[in-house]
Order: sequence, then C-alpha cells, then structure tokens
Amino acid sequence: SPRDGLDNDCDGTADEGLILSGFVAISEMMIAADPGNNDGVGEYLELFNPFSVAVDLRGWEVVIVNGATSLTEVYTFDEGVDVEPILVPGSSRAVFARANNADAFNADITSTGLPSSAVGYIWQPPLFSNVSGTVTFRFGTTDIDGVSWTGSSSSAWAEGVAMSMPGTLGSNTHNQNDNASLNWCAETAALGGGNAGSPGAIASCN
Repeated sequence: SPRDGLDNDCDGTADEGLILSGFVAISEMMIAADPGNNDGVGEYLELFNPFSVAVDLRGWEVVIVNGATSLTEVYTFDEGVDVEPILVPGSSRAVFARANNADAFNADITSTGLPSSAVGYIWQPPLFSNVSGTVTFRFGTTDIDGVSWTGSSSSAWAEGVAMSMPGTLGSNTHNQNDNASLNWCAETAALGGGNAGSPGAIASCN
C-alpha cells in the first residue's frame, strides 16, 4: 500500500518498510544554550519533512554519540496503539525540546511562537556533547538522517546559537548533505534568554 502516515495494521507504528533515507531531515539544532543557563535545558532539535504526507515517529530510534566520551546512547520514541502519533507534518517542521526548556528561553518553544504549520514535542534524550557528536534518526534498520558537529567553543555551533540548514527547503534540497558543516549557518533571530534560533520556522541565516 502507498505511504500514508497512518498505522493501518494497528501495531503502533506507521509506514513500516516505506520510510527511506532522507524522508525527514535534521534542519536545526541547539547543542548548548547560552552559558547563563543550564547547558542541557536549552538543547533542541528540529526535523523537516519535505513531502506532503506526515511522518509518524512512533517506534523510531535516535542514536546519539558523545564525541567527548565516545559513548553511544539510544533514545526510542514510544510506540503502540495507545500512544498518540508523533507527527512531523507534511511540508513542515517538528521541534523537540526538553521539558524545562522555558528556563533557557523564557517560554516553552514547543508551544509558544511556532508557525501554525509546525508542531512541538517534549522529549528527554541523552545530552548532546558540547565538544563533538553525532545524532542519527533511525526507523527499523534504516538510517533516515544524521548530523555531526564539532564544538560549541568554536565559531560554529557556539553556545546559545542554534545552527540551521538555510533557505526554503524542498524535496530536492532538504537532504543535500546536512552533515556537511559548510551547509549550515548560525541563527541570528532572538529566541529569548540571550539565545538565537528559529525553531519551527525557516532559518534566519543564510
């Protein structure tokens, strides 16, 4: 059957075997909030879906590698028929932030200030390393998208500054190697708490 974003066989996941690499892309990340706030409080990540059909993340894994310790940890989204769908809307974005992110941004970015087409979710994955790391979204045995970074002490990936894939992303451009640092830009839009970012919206940088 064609991909429709629905759990048609009532097993708690959707579109098994139909989600391919690049069907969603990591399009913005904050790996370290402004140093005036607890580091982990402001960590967030944005996913972009370039296609018209929503993607349900129930049962997906997020593999997080800490470049400082070489530790690999896996966060798994809840799955099951009693779990609400965790959707990345078609042709839009989903923001994932920690429960106390308002302590960093003066407002909960998963529910305040998002464009009407975007959605926000609270999650509690392992902390991102400020030194270097990798995060990969995986469904079953397929790696859908991954991003690596180096250091919040460098000019890129700085404390309090989110990094984004710039421009109006589409199905032909969203996944043009978002793992290459040259394809990312440092956000300039004020986010609150001395931070810069545009969660759920088109990047403020280019």
